[in-house]
Amino acid sequence: MARAQACHQAGRLAEAATLYETVLSAEPGHVEALHFLGMLKCQSGDWQAGKDFLQRALDAAPARADFQNNLGVALMQVGQVEQAIPLFKAATAADARYVDAFFNLGNALFRAADWRGAAQAFSDTVKLRPDHRQAWINLATAAEQDGDLEGAEAALRRALSLNAKDPGLLVAHARLLAALKRPAEARACLERALRLQPDNADALNNLANLHKASGDLQAAVETYRRAIDCRPGDPVLHNNLGVALSVIPSMDDARAAFEKALAVDPGFSEARSNLGLAFRAMGAMEEAAAAFRKIIETRPRFAPAYYNLIRSRRVTPDDPEPAAIAAMLEDPQGLDPSARVQLHFALAKAQDDLGRPDLAFPHYAAGNATHRSLHPYDLAAALDAMDRARDAYDPEGPVPEQQPDGPVPVFVVGMPRSGTSLVEQMLSCHPAVFGVGECVALPILTRETEARLGAGRRYPECLVTMSGAERAREGRAYLDRLVDLVPAPAPERVVDKLPSNFLRLGWIAATLPQARIVHCVRDPRDVCLSCFQTLFERGNGFAYDLETLGRYYGAYADLMRHWHAVLRAPIHDVCYEDLVKDPETTARALLEALGLDWDPAVLDFHKARRPVLTASASQVRQPLYTSAVGRWRRYEGDLGPLIAALEQAGVAPD
Repeated sequence: MARAQACHQAGRLAEAATLYETVLSAEPGHVEALHFLGMLKCQSGDWQAGKDFLQRALDAAPARADFQNNLGVALMQVGQVEQAIPLFKAATAADARYVDAFFNLGNALFRAADWRGAAQAFSDTVKLRPDHRQAWINLATAAEQDGDLEGAEAALRRALSLNAKDPGLLVAHARLLAALKRPAEARACLERALRLQPDNADALNNLANLHKASGDLQAAVETYRRAIDCRPGDPVLHNNLGVALSVIPSMDDARAAFEKALAVDPGFSEARSNLGLAFRAMGAMEEAAAAFRKIIETRPRFAPAYYNLIRSRRVTPDDPEPAAIAAMLEDPQGLDPSARVQLHFALAKAQDDLGRPDLAFPHYAAGNATHRSLHPYDLAAALDAMDRARDAYDPEGPVPEQQPDGPVPVFVVGMPRSGTSLVEQMLSCHPAVFGVGECVALPILTRETEARLGAGRRYPECLVTMSGAERAREGRAYLDRLVDLVPAPAPERVVDKLPSNFLRLGWIAATLPQARIVHCVRDPRDVCLSCFQTLFERGNGFAYDLETLGRYYGAYADLMRHWHAVLRAPIHDVCYEDLVKDPETTARALLEALGLDWDPAVLDFHKARRPVLTASASQVRQPLYTSAVGRWRRYEGDLGPLIAALEQAGVAPD
């Protein structure tokens, strides 16, 4: 045995195997020979044979913790994870300081998708050996899978303390910091990674993600392109570039990026879906539908393709998709909750197109309920935000100097689905106007303002103590972001159509006194029904419950009455019902309020080729129609909680 072990340690594996087999031929039950021969077989890559010898050794000495651990490792290697877990647990129970057994237990539990159990095992590992860097990394991964982002970030920090010059680990840490809404720390982490490895495509990709999240789209595009230069064959990077270009929007370049992603990986469904969305944004509905159908050909249960296809066109009785969606919902195996939400909304819209509101509403209700369970909404916090916005504005506060050297911003606000996209599309057809869509610059800048001012100066309350110079600086920061989004030469007016900016009208009036404000109004029953029938890309959590919708609308209407009464900046209301009934009169009044000459091009908005990225992308490609007025009556019997909430708020029309 001694000679066999010496050969084994010296790496002379064939000679060692022969000697172990000689021992076993003389003494078939020799425990150590069985164990070491099993280890040697595993070491040489013959895990199946190694497992068999290790099992024989453990059968002969069932209390040996090292035998239990080593057999567990062999079982893991041949795919028998469930059989390995009890062996690792037995080894740790037999020897509470057996570091390798705890580490291996964590790996086995992770492979079995027991994230919490894995995290505990890795935590036990680092308690025994605090310098076990891989265990810290694995602990972070398990904690993240279990939803404990704070715990994951803390574990990665400990791993980095053991080696601060690992670019991959810095990128992983940055990704977690970004998920924890700590973008400044995430960016610093990525910059460290790039100093160590300037061509690290993952670091550049994550840095571009941060730029995009902060609204700095040009920087995002440039950084994605740097990442692609480092790794040109990565379809994900091309897709990410396309998404950023879509938001700018630069749709021709975006389509080219998605097509490059698909050239690398023709089966990349997300890129093909994004290509379809780019076609849809430009009004090329047939091309969009073709892209979504191509995905369905190869992935017949890919919910986003059905959802996007259905909302890109009007469904007819001959279309096969509604039946396919219904079948999937009846047999939802393999569909996660988000996919079921999309399918319910898609089938509801299809039934609505076919004139079957009685069949559509149950799917709207199911889709909304599932979405609400995934994304709980805090109505009390939203109502408090409205109260705080109201209280922070003082009409007698200091006024910044006018800033005539840039375009005049026009804020189009209101409830979602109140006609904001239609108004922006019409205005953007005027030669003196450019629309930037649902621009997130203002909400991002207000968050940055709060962070910059520091403790004790919370947004929006910080407005109360701001000097005229500080207010002017905030307005200038917004205009600088806005100018980055418009072509040269700058137009006279730039439309920022983010409906929720009605919350920020006090801030707008205090920092941008030259701004013009357009408020879109519509019958609250039609608005709220349309919200309930829309699966929004982001935000608008109030829209997924009828009673919540009614209460939110009531608070919004109350806040808008307040702004009308106290705001220094004039607010021009555009009534949706008036607009579709008498478009020219309504459009003339709108242009006059914005200080613009009449131009009949605004009435041909449906012919414009500018991209539209909102839920109204299909509607604004059509001439004005009145069929959406009073549409709530088709669903009146299902809207009891909404109607009651609107009546209680005093905003339900007679």
